[in-house]
Amino acid sequence: MLSMTGFGKAEGTYHSIRFTVEVKSVNSRYLDVVTVIPRKVAFLENPIRDYLTKRLKRGKILFILNLTGDTGEISYFQLNEKLLRNLLDLKSILKEKFDVEGTLTVTDILSREDVVELMDTAVEEEALAKAILNTTDTALAHLEAMQRQEGEYLKEQFERDLQSMSREIDKIDSIRQINLDQHVTAMEERVAKLMNQYTLDEARMYQEIALLADKLDVSEEIQRFKSHLLQFKAYLNEQDSVGKRCNFLLQEMHREVNTLGNKVANADISQRVVEIKNRIEIIREQVQNIQ
Repeated sequence: MLSMTGFGKAEGTYHSIRFTVEVKSVNSRYLDVVTVIPRKVAFLENPIRDYLTKRLKRGKILFILNLTGDTGEISYFQLNEKLLRNLLDLKSILKEKFDVEGTLTVTDILSREDVVELMDTAVEEEALAKAILNTTDTALAHLEAMQRQEGEYLKEQFERDLQSMSREIDKIDSIRQINLDQHVTAMEERVAKLMNQYTLDEARMYQEIALLADKLDVSEEIQRFKSHLLQFKAYLNEQDSVGKRCNFLLQEMHREVNTLGNKVANADISQRVVEIKNRIEIIREQVQNIQ
């Protein structure tokens, strides 16, 4: 079982270019990939996004690529001399004809993208992409290792909470029949008193008792809840993405125990139902963070 929270980092080289890949992941209902890639290697956007989409299943993913070293192999700046001369001539005209004072600094010139142009070098895009994707694969391995470690921690928490709920539902199961018998006996005594005082249809009275017993019987809810517990435990040992399935099971478990609590009229059982609901909510919060 994997958590959706994790971080992976790896470094690589391509000729004299050094680069660092960082991949961060947090919980999300779906897969949401955000990439931060230098403009000079914008051609890598789609290959990287496709690669991440194939490798990852859920989570909000932030991919960051940093380039260092001799990035001149990828791009370089080129001075547009014709446009610079035109700009300097324009400065002279403004001063001579219109008496406009001012200086034109190197910083002013370098800030103009039309004068100082960023040019692409004839780099082997496929080779560079392959090198960066290989490094991305290493970063993802580190990310997955962290997610697996966090997943194991969550699994241990889930198992403790499931064990707690299992004890509570077993206790409810052990006293449900006693609770049912007590209510039926009390109803029979009340019916007997009424029949001594009034002329009543005895068959109809016992039919009502049978209906009451059926309403108070929670054996089906208990069995379904136990079945959901077993299924949840099985999911914890799967390697596939189970977050959504676990969340669905928790909804079903809550529905069953809520019905159970509404049907019984017993303080002890009601208290145990509250404890189970509390455990379900604790697990539900944590389940949002597993794949």
